Order: sequence, then structure tokens, then C-alpha cells
Amino acid sequence: MNLQKTSFASFYHQETKYSPETIMQTSHELDWNKQPIPFKDYGNYPQIDLSSYVPLSTNPFSTAPLKRSSQWTEAEKPLAELSRILYFANGITAIVPYPPNPQLMRAAPSAGGLYPNEIYVICRNYPFGSGVFNYQVKTHSLCRLGEGDFYFDELTENCFNHPSLQNSDLALVMTGVFERSAWRYHDRAYRRILLDSGHILGNIALTSYLFERKAYLLGGFIDDNINNLLGLKAQNDEQSLFVISLPKQLDCQNISLIQNPVSYPSDTNTSQLHIPSGKRLKALHNFSKISEMPNLSVVQNLFKEYLEEEQESRIEAFLTGESLECSEPIAWERCSLMTTILQRRSSRRYDPNQPLSKEKLAQILQFAYNPQYYKGQGFDANPVYLSSELLKTYLIVNNVENLDAGCYLYQSEEENLKQIRFKELKSEAHYLCLGQDLARDAAVLLFHVCDLNKAVKIYGERAYRYIHADAGQIGQRINLAAVKLKVGVSGIGGYFDDNALEALGISEDNILIYITTLGSNVEDL
Repeated sequence: MNLQKTSFASFYHQETKYSPETIMQTSHELDWNKQPIPFKDYGNYPQIDLSSYVPLSTNPFSTAPLKRSSQWTEAEKPLAELSRILYFANGITAIVPYPPNPQLMRAAPSAGGLYPNEIYVICRNYPFGSGVFNYQVKTHSLCRLGEGDFYFDELTENCFNHPSLQNSDLALVMTGVFERSAWRYHDRAYRRILLDSGHILGNIALTSYLFERKAYLLGGFIDDNINNLLGLKAQNDEQSLFVISLPKQLDCQNISLIQNPVSYPSDTNTSQLHIPSGKRLKALHNFSKISEMPNLSVVQNLFKEYLEEEQESRIEAFLTGESLECSEPIAWERCSLMTTILQRRSSRRYDPNQPLSKEKLAQILQFAYNPQYYKGQGFDANPVYLSSELLKTYLIVNNVENLDAGCYLYQSEEENLKQIRFKELKSEAHYLCLGQDLARDAAVLLFHVCDLNKAVKIYGERAYRYIHADAGQIGQRINLAAVKLKVGVSGIGGYFDDNALEALGISEDNILIYITTLGSNVEDL
């Protein structure tokens, strides 16, 4: 099937693929003097310091004294909790002293360490008032951009009055600053920006629940009106990507996501498939915008049809597959999630001779795909995704105890593996990941895959946002579970797209969204 004729998203994906024939054409020498700054600085705007509440031994952001959670007053508690949600979403967790400009490492992984996302806070009746604020990463503070209840009211209206906002006093808007990633990855940067968004969304969903709030990831909103609320224009390099409503758990128990969906469709564009290289990133984003309330009944019927088709294939795979149930869930002690986020770093080297235990692989996948097992440990048993049912996960197994080498389809609901290729694929994985040793030496490579044509049929061009954000959010759960179990983990966003599908032995109707590797860190030996 020729993907590029079905939508602009498929055209964009086709044109931003890496292949052995075109990889040298897409590479270029980076001008480090022109690298965009990875955070915004509003200068003399009014600031609200959040740094007193970071869970560190010293305050690296200001001279304000630190306050432990036992010291928070009732009046301080909302501000302190917001401080930690933002810090563990995208705050600075380490500084690498690269001269002349040190690298500020963040709580969530980012392709190339480029950190293309900004977070805005919109609140009402909060201890510091109502309005819109930008999260200032470098100083861990809030910069007030506008004041009044107007902002939250407008946000709610332009998110089609989703009840999670009507019941909330707090919401976040995540934007993408396209040039930060495009400086290195050009048009393909949109893929990475959306995956990076998913990493941050994963952290927000996990940490906000610790503070008795539930994260509702909202993909349906009128884009340009949200941009206007943030002081952005339609032609700006920075654009809104997602809205995250954060109501208190007690205030959102009766919200039905069937009656109040979080994902809305955009139009599909097939008339402008001539847009040249260098302009396709912004074009896809603009084509995926929503300008008015869509007809949801059509979407719901299409989605129902998709699920019915997938159910048949799941039953067949389950009957011929192998169980991957773990003996017990990962034990997350109190506050260990936050500690794990602070400790998370992408692996650089694996020991190919050290196998991964089947039990740990099962635990990692269980935490990522079956959160219901973790309700008793204080986690959200039903985290909100945009449309994760559209994703499929395949594994290339290189070195896992009691699992044959080869390629497997993972069935998350049944915790089941169906082997679909019965040969060692280590050399193929190494090649398709552009010769990265991580892929060759990893014990397992997880591939997040989607049939883009089916996704676009349901959600239009906006499907591209949804599938990448969901893959990134699941990928972040894999990251954190692996770090907790002392398993090395790293994402890979650079690969030969078509070679990857061939190695997996799956249809060309699919697209590869993301690769996550697991293995034994050389540094841990």
C-alpha cells in the first residue's frame, strides 16, 4: 500500500523515513553556535519561586531554604505539590559540565538532549491566584503571563467543555518549540517532539496521582484559540500540542470517557502532497489542527469497528502464544517513583553476554501495559491515553533467559507472546538502527508499531499526534520500570523504517513509531 496517497500524515511519514540510500542526504554538519536555547526566559515578568519544595538535599535554583513535605502548611500544600509535579515532569535533575555550556539534564528523556517542550500552567482560585503561567525550567519558577479566571474559562470552552476541566482548578498545556529539534533532525523532528511530549506526559500522569490528582490527557481542542491564550500566534515556531487537566481524584470519579472522549479528529488533507522538504513538519502540524467541534458519532463508530477487527486477531494470537506473566508486580516503596525519576538516565552501552531474566521483562511490560496491577501501590489503575489501542508492540529477543531468539508480538491484555520469526535477528537489529551498538548488544528491543491508514481513518491528520504521544508515554513507563529493576534502558528514534518492518516480518501498511532497548548496563558490572 502506498502510504503517501492516503493523508498528509502518511506522506510526511514516507518522506521523513531513513533508508540506506538516503541517510547521507539527511545528515549534515551541526552549527553549534546556532543551536536554539532549550528553555524560555521571560526576563522581568513577575516570578513565583517553586524551588523551596524540590526534594533535594540542597536548593540548586535559589537561596530559598528547602521545606520537606512534613513542614508544608495547609496553605503551602497546593503550591508545593504543583512544584513537584512540574519538577518531576520536566525539571533539571542533573548538570553535565560540557564547556562552555553545561548540559542541563531533565526528568524525562529527549532525543539529542534538545528538550523541545514547554509547559504552561493555567489555574483558577489557586493560592497565588488565577491566570496563565510559563514553567521556567532554569529557575524552577512560574512566570505570570496573564491574570484572571478568564484563562481557565477559555481553556475549558476550547477543550469542548470536558468535565475534567469543569471539575478542576489546575491544568497544564504542553507546547512544542519546533526549531529546537528541527535544528538537528529537520522535518523528522516532529516525530521526536511528539515522543518527547509522551515522555513528559508519562511523568505527569504518574507523579500527579501521588498528590491525589488524576491526569486527563486531552487531545481534542481548538488549537489556535489555545495558542492565543498562551500568547502564541498561528505562525509561531512554538505551538500547543496537548492539554492536561489535573482535577483532584475525588472530583472526577464519575467522568465517563465514552461519553466525554479525550481524542477528537481533525480533517484529512490529500490535496497538498507537494510541500517541499523543510516545510513538512509545520505543514503536518497545521493540517492536524481542529477549528470547530467535530462529529463524534462517526469517530466512535469507526473506532468500534477497529476494535472488533483487532479482537479477532488477539484471540488467535493468544491461542498460539506463550505466557509472559510475572510472579509478582514490581514493589514500589513510598516515594521510590520520584527517586527513580531522579535516577533515570539513558543507557549508553550494554553487555551483550549478560541475559535479561524473563521475570524482569514480564515485570517491565506489566508496569507499562497493565497498570491495574499497581492500584494497591498508589498508582492510577486506569491512566488516560489518547488512543493506545491503535498501537502494537513487537519484540526482537536477543538474550532473554528461557526465551528463544527471534521476533514476537506482545499481547498486553493476555500478557502473552506470539513468536512470528524463528531466527536470531541481532545483526538485522544492529543494521536497521543505523549501526548503533545499543541495538546489537541489547537483550531485547521493543518496537511500537501502528497501522497509520487505519488511525487516520478514525482521527484524521491528528492521529499522528496521538499515536506518538501514547508510544512516548508507554515508553516512559518502560524506562522507569527498567531503572527501578536496575535494567539498562534507552530509546532509539533513528532507524531505517522499511528495514525495521522487514526484520519484524510485518505488513508495510504499518509504520514504526519508536524503539526501546533493554539490556545490562556496562557501568553496572
